[in-house]
Amino acid sequence: MNNMKLKQFILPIYMIIALLCLIIASSIKGLWFHAAHLGNTHAESVTLFLQFFPNAMQETSKITGLSLVLGLITIVFSMLSISKSSGILKFLNFVFMSLGFLNLALDLFSLM
Repeated sequence: MNNMKLKQFILPIYMIIALLCLIIASSIKGLWFHAAHLGNTHAESVTLFLQFFPNAMQETSKITGLSLVLGLITIVFSMLSISKSSGILKFLNFVFMSLGFLNLALDLFSLM
């Protein structure tokens, strides 16, 4: 009986972690799209984009790496949660996982 209660407690935590990682990674992408529209050249867009981050994150490779890691975390926690959920929660986990894969693919193609 305690194992069932533990599963019911951990399942929403996995979903919340996946959702938060997905939101942060998507926000980074949205911030880049916003900066790309504000700058006249690519160099201006990159400069505008990097101004939103602290000094420790002033390299685009670090920001892309962070987005990659967040995408992987989203996928892993969605996969852990999808196997234990049912109904609408299973559908939400599938959506989170699909968006995580999409985010990961966009990040990988941006590295080329």
